[in-house]
Amino acid sequence: MRTAVTETSREAYRSLIHEHKLQPMQEKILELLSDNIPRTRKEIRDATGMELSSVCGRVNALLDLHLLFIVGEKKDPRTNKYQELIGFRQGSLF
Repeated sequence: MRTAVTETSREAYRSLIHEHKLQPMQEKILELLSDNIPRTRKEIRDATGMELSSVCGRVNALLDLHLLFIVGEKKDPRTNKYQELIGFRQGSLF
């Protein structure tokens, strides 16, 4: 999913990074999702090597900051339960 993003949004993101207002694990998650491919929290865990509880906490904080968004859902083939897809949306940072 490709989104249109304003230069202002990119500058705001860069300023957060340069001012060190994001935690390193938050930066790692944002970097992973910068390819504009939404992922579940478990997929983020698998890609980053973080504990699931750490991923959930960091993702929830980024959701609260409106840096990430719930952009859909995906059915887990093992549990048959739906999981939220996390990513960016139009007008967000990437």
